[in-house]
Amino acid sequence: MGWIALQDLVGLVEHTIYTSSLSGPLNAVAPEVITNYEFTKALGRRLRRPTILPAPGPLLRLAFGELADAALLANSAASARKAIASGYSFLFPEIDEALQFEVP
Repeated sequence: MGWIALQDLVGLVEHTIYTSSLSGPLNAVAPEVITNYEFTKALGRRLRRPTILPAPGPLLRLAFGELADAALLANSAASARKAIASGYSFLFPEIDEALQFEVP
């Protein structure tokens, strides 16, 4: 699952504006690759709430149809390699750090 902290998104946009050597598409994702399950667990830890029931795929498919597979259950292969190679340094490369800052 691709994710990025708001501060890194803004920083990455600014980096692309001022880095003339960059061209073509650039994924706005953090370097840490996580699953939806890992994100949910991290958010639950930050909010101090239990996260014991994962969202079942068949139920999501029933509720959202094809959108469930395309947007909610699909594997995202986005990578931050190009951003890192161009010299961008992420402020929040890991989900726990990002949530600590983003979620008071």
